Amino acid sequence: MKSPYELYLQQIRHSGARGIAWCFDYPEWLEMWLVSGKWEQRGRKSGQYCMCRVGDTGPYSRKNCFIGLTDTNGQERWEKARKILKEDWMNIYKEWRHDNLTQYEIADNRGVHQSTVSKIIKKVEKELYD
Repeated sequence: MKSPYELYLQQIRHSGARGIAWCFDYPEWLEMWLVSGKWEQRGRKSGQYCMCRVGDTGPYSRKNCFIGLTDTNGQERWEKARKILKEDWMNIYKEWRHDNLTQYEIADNRGVHQSTVSKIIKKVEKELYD
């Protein structure tokens, strides 16, 4: 079992890998979890709790985060993703392929999560090259 500090470092790494700024020091992070009363229910599975960002945007910071259910954490992200029409998929692909924008830049411009852009790019490539 990992220590709270190891879990803190792990969350920093995950945040960095997703290109999301991290603005918590260890005491702030741990306090948020302990005050929430959800530390024992922390995890990634349905029914567990995670650190959420308001609107699933911006940095991980005391002012921008709350502890919430994993089930509802991504819900707003997917509601925004549904607004991207299939007709726009090729434009997203061109922005990534030809305009050399990163998936994170495209996602920020369109108000969606990077994973949504990644899925769209994969679907377009499948249609183009299959």
